[in-house]
Amino acid sequence: MTQFYASTPAIGLCLYDRKRLDPLTLDGALRTHPTALTADACCDVNPFFESLDLFCQRFDARERFEWKLGRLCAVVEDRGASTFRLSPATAR
Repeated sequence: MTQFYASTPAIGLCLYDRKRLDPLTLDGALRTHPTALTADACCDVNPFFESLDLFCQRFDARERFEWKLGRLCAVVEDRGASTFRLSPATAR
């Protein structure tokens, strides 16, 4: 579907109910959607999006974590460190 939407003027919206779906299913959804919405925000570039080729590969937990950490670092570098600034309440 990602390839379809990238090549057409159509818009799709997938809805996932966090109360009804297990974390593994929700993680799979996050991994396969280039844009992610929450109740409060839109992340137009989902740092956890994986291309179909990457999604289908098997990684152990350490390799997957290293990949995710690299993606977060790329977002920070791209948008500036203030993107992930902690609020005063969180920093305690």
